[in-house]
Amino acid sequence: MTPFQKLFWLFQMGVYSFCGDRPQNKLKQVIDSAGLIKSEKGKNEIALMKTALHTMVGTGCVSPQVMCIMEAPSASEDKTGLYLTGPEGELAQKMLSAIGLDLRQNTYLTYLSPWRPPGNRLLTNVEVNYCRTLLKQRIDSLKPQFILILGVPVIKALLDDKTLSVVRSGHEKYMNIPVLGTFAPSWLMKNPDYRRPVWEDLKKFKQMIEKE
Repeated sequence: MTPFQKLFWLFQMGVYSFCGDRPQNKLKQVIDSAGLIKSEKGKNEIALMKTALHTMVGTGCVSPQVMCIMEAPSASEDKTGLYLTGPEGELAQKMLSAIGLDLRQNTYLTYLSPWRPPGNRLLTNVEVNYCRTLLKQRIDSLKPQFILILGVPVIKALLDDKTLSVVRSGHEKYMNIPVLGTFAPSWLMKNPDYRRPVWEDLKKFKQMIEKE
């Protein structure tokens, strides 16, 4: 691994500064504060922690204007431990870049579940409740001004089963933060006819940000 690759890997893992030779990882502090690492009770309740190859908490700007939330890491992300890899990750990157969202400058990317479910199955109610608590901790710590949700399962988990059509309006809030939701990259890969509606949703989200 070259020095550049090492630095990139550290950035992906959430390291944002160094004190002497010790990296300072704000994201790990968020995990610990939520009890994700230290709670034996949580480990016993969530089998995902044992089946996933990597824990993908999130990456990006630590003082974000926007938090982008997807359901869970893709197969490529879980395999490599790197964010926005594989076809789904590349499409997500294009969606964010198209409206000026940059993980280095104004955006933080995270997931409802930091662990990929086996076979990419849907999360159980127990898993959703547990992961939602952890996600709230991350939102409270990073304090984004806006939230962009990519994926219907995340919308249902966070917004009391409200429909996609309602959340696409941009008039909803989560933890008192304006929210807009649209389809996930994985859905678009299987249903390319939805790319035009999603592009309209993304433009609407950009307008929400620019009004502030």
